Amino acid sequence: MRTVFQNLAEPNFYRKNAEAQHVPLIGYAITDVLSDPKMKGDTPHPNAEGDVRLAEKIFKALQSIGYCRRKNKKSRDVALVTKRAK
Repeated sequence: MRTVFQNLAEPNFYRKNAEAQHVPLIGYAITDVLSDPKMKGDTPHPNAEGDVRLAEKIFKALQSIGYCRRKNKKSRDVALVTKRAK
């Protein structure tokens, strides 16, 4: 059974705010998580598993555009962020 909140799209004000602040918008991350009923704690909020999935999606997106360093042997801070999220 499909729910009302599957296949969401980010609200337009997120895009407007990101453009005004000159920051990237990773809008698909929250909509992907909240579109999966197994990732939701309640209707508008992700559960613990959803929070981890959201953090991973955001982290990967930030890595891909150069906002986060890629994980390597000398980069402890990236490894710590990943461990805390799990």
